[in-house]
Amino acid sequence: MNMNFKMNLKWKRISIIIVGMAGLSTLTFNCAPSMFQSAKSASNSSFGRVFDVFNAPKNSPYVLMTAKQTYKTFLNVTGQEGAQSNTQLNEFSARASSLSTNERLTNVNAPLQLAATSIAGEVCNGLLNKEVAAAAASRKFFSQVDFTKPVGQNSQSAFQSAVNVMAQSFWNRAPTADEAAQLNQFYNDFSATAGTAAAGTRNLFLGTCTGMLASLESYTF
Repeated sequence: MNMNFKMNLKWKRISIIIVGMAGLSTLTFNCAPSMFQSAKSASNSSFGRVFDVFNAPKNSPYVLMTAKQTYKTFLNVTGQEGAQSNTQLNEFSARASSLSTNERLTNVNAPLQLAATSIAGEVCNGLLNKEVAAAAASRKFFSQVDFTKPVGQNSQSAFQSAVNVMAQSFWNRAPTADEAAQLNQFYNDFSATAGTAAAGTRNLFLGTCTGMLASLESYTF
């Protein structure tokens, strides 16, 4: 594989983790439309230019999922393929036109990434609804997390356990050392300002899930 292309993919994945978690960890989803509309001009920002200059070689082993493939994949890897909510479907319908209609990686741009992040956020919101309502022993992703307690009373090892499960489900592999470091930094930064409300714990995992699910690797193959 072309080494520059491989490095582009690596840093693109890390960038989306940061953007997804920082942007959605405290958002309510009725704010998403204005957030997305403001991103229409993102090509003038440094973030937008990253995607504008991205140019995969013709012999690239990677292809981009289409809009429907992306949405179905997000549901499948979070165990919601047979139980999508109207809110999730409406979110996909509102964002689908900004996702790709074909497999070309050159279609990746800032509006596509933000559309994927908005959809991932709603899918992760549904996942949390499902898991928070279940007994800890019955959960697939957050079995070590106590959502009745604030972030400070949930250990970093519980966070890392959830990250590892999500990585295996979303990416079919463990996090790299760089990704683990980024995610742990997010945990530390979030913990420093989360306060004592139990809602902070849900926000932490909502942001983490969204950032990981919205990464480029989740909708390329």
